[in-house]
This record gives sequence, C-alpha cells and structure tokens, in this order.
Amino acid sequence: MSAKIVNVYKKNLPVLRLIGKRCMCDPHDFITTWDEWLNKGWFDQLEKLGAAPENEDMYLGVTANNGGYWIGLLFPPDTVAPDGFEYVEVPAAQYAVCVFEGKKDKELLNEDGINLVVEEIGKCGLTPVSLWSAWCIERYSRPFSQDGKGKTLIDCLYEIQ
Repeated sequence: MSAKIVNVYKKNLPVLRLIGKRCMCDPHDFITTWDEWLNKGWFDQLEKLGAAPENEDMYLGVTANNGGYWIGLLFPPDTVAPDGFEYVEVPAAQYAVCVFEGKKDKELLNEDGINLVVEEIGKCGLTPVSLWSAWCIERYSRPFSQDGKGKTLIDCLYEIQ
C-alpha cells in the first residue's frame, strides 16, 4: 500500500449531526458514489447550511458505529437535514487523528488503511475502540487536492477509549 500515516494526535469532538446520504453500495463502489456527490453538487447544497467548525472545511466519509458508510458534512446537533438528505447523530467522543499521505485518488482508506490506523494508534499508546463499534471519520480536503508530489492528504479520525 502506498499510503502512510505521517502524524497522529488526539482530538475531542462534541455531539454533532452528520448530514448526508448513507451509501448502501458495495465498498468497491465508493469512488463511484463520491463522483456522484461531486457531479450532482450535493456538497454544495449542504455547505449552504453552515457546517460545524469541527468539519474543518473538509468532505467526509464516515463509517458509523451502527453500521453503514455515509458521505456528508458535520453540523451542530439541531441542524435540519434538507429534503433528499438523511442524518445520524455522532456522539461526543475522543479520537485519534491519523494524517495520511498516499498516491491513491480519493479513496485512500480500505481494509489495509484501517488496519494501519489501528496499528499506529496502538504504537502511540492509545486504545482504539473495537472495529465494529467505533466511529471512523475520513476527512478529505476540498476540493480534492494533492501536494506538489501528487500525493493526496487526508485525515482519519478513529474513535479511541
């Protein structure tokens, strides 16, 4: 895998509302789903609501602890989802933020990426929440951008104990 973690730090997030769409597709189709989001301007629609500061001006892919993969943005808990969008409450939690660097386009994280995140968190002396009950938030720069060497930079927030 050409992606690597270049930094790890801790971050607390308050209760937030993820507004977006739950992807019921095969994980191999996530890139197609991201392209649909970009082509249909769904991020533009959500940006008009005023995302929470914790969103940090990023596009989000979120694996919820109750199952499913979501694409969307984070908002204050009382934000109303516009027609055509859904929401899920993200509870307050502490996260290990893993800053990734890699050569893949858009979707850097896959099973290997998550395994690398969990391994790196452990090396830092942090205890990750079980894979099946953790929240995992991928933050992609907007627009998708690369450094001068063609590497995409993203953050992966993985829930810790």
